[in-house]
Amino acid sequence: MIQSCRKLFRSDRCPNLHRKKPAYLEAGQRGFPEKSTRQKINYHELKHLSKVPQRPHKPTIDGQSTPTRIPVDAQTVRLSLVDLDSAEAHRTLEDAIEFASQILSVDTDGVEPLYTVLERDRLTLREDRVSDRNIQQDVLRNARVTEEEKPGNIPLEQEPRK
Repeated sequence: MIQSCRKLFRSDRCPNLHRKKPAYLEAGQRGFPEKSTRQKINYHELKHLSKVPQRPHKPTIDGQSTPTRIPVDAQTVRLSLVDLDSAEAHRTLEDAIEFASQILSVDTDGVEPLYTVLERDRLTLREDRVSDRNIQQDVLRNARVTEEEKPGNIPLEQEPRK
């Protein structure tokens, strides 16, 4: 069978049929060369035995370290919409503020503002008509209690805990 295939595919029709063997196969060897070209790694000489860092990583943006901790005052607690009754809750809020303040160091020059998350979709908008009606008082009459600022979900006057 092989002989008949060689007759059909003569060297003038198929030049790759009689190509030269690689140097490591010329001496009758099979497969890959005996000596590996890979270097052996001595794991005892490595500085770090694992890819997990040995010390905590302090994230930076553009070589700047993250800002220092911002103290939480009464107004910040009120704006946080959470009742912070323990030291752990204060630490959690400070951590959240520190994490979110990283965005202040991002360069946004030349970036168009995003006005909707659906910018690629066609949105139908109502016509913007000016109304002379002053309905603020009508809306405020519906509320049981009104304050100058939004209190969040924390009551302004709290009963002492027992």
